[in-house]
Amino acid sequence: ASDVYKRQRHTLAFTLLLSSLLVVSQRGDFLITEHFPDATNIDNTNFEIISDQQGLICIANRSGILKYDGSAWDYFETPSAALSIAVDSSHVVYVGCIGSVGMIDFDKRSIRYKSLIESDTISDLFLETHFMNNKVYFMGNKHLLIYDVISEELSTKTGNFLNIYEKDSEMFVNTPNGDTYLIADSLQKVVTEKTVAYSSCLLYTSPS
Repeated sequence: ASDVYKRQRHTLAFTLLLSSLLVVSQRGDFLITEHFPDATNIDNTNFEIISDQQGLICIANRSGILKYDGSAWDYFETPSAALSIAVDSSHVVYVGCIGSVGMIDFDKRSIRYKSLIESDTISDLFLETHFMNNKVYFMGNKHLLIYDVISEELSTKTGNFLNIYEKDSEMFVNTPNGDTYLIADSLQKVVTEKTVAYSSCLLYTSPS
C-alpha cells in the first residue's frame, strides 16, 4: 500500500510541475510572430531578398519592391517584375526588372521607383544587380548596364551574359560558352588558369 501511495504522490507532483510549466510558457509574446504586408496586390513569388547594415530588409517581388523596417512593411510598385536588387550605404535600392532598371531612394520624401533607362528600349531580364565601388551593375541576358552613382551616368555593354560576380574588388561576367570577362572600360577576356571546384570564381591572368 505504501508503494502505491508513493507512486500516486510522484504522479501528482509531476502533474503539478507540468501544469506550472505550461502556464509559464504562455506568458508574453511568442518568439516567432507573423508580419504580413497590408498591400493587396503583392504576388506570392519573390526573386531576391537583401538587408543592409541597419537591418532594413528589401524583397524583389513579382509585383514590385517590399521594404520591412522591423515593425512595418512598405510596398513600391515597379514597371514590371522586380527580379534583382542591391542596396548601397545611403539606403538607395537599385532594382533590375524585366526591360527596365531603376532605383528607389528611401531618404527622399517622395519615395518611388525612378527608371534609369527609357521605356521599351531593352527587353532583357535583369536577373542580377550588384553594387561595388560606387557603381551598380545590372546584368541582363543581352545587356550589361553600369550606373555610376557619383556622375549619375549609365553605360551599356552588349553580349551574351550568364552571370556576374565580384572577386578581389573587381567585377567579372561569364558567358554561356564558358568565357569570363573582366568588366573595365571595356570587357577584357580573362585567360583561365585553373577552375576552383568549390567556388564560382576563377583564378586568372589579368590581360595585358
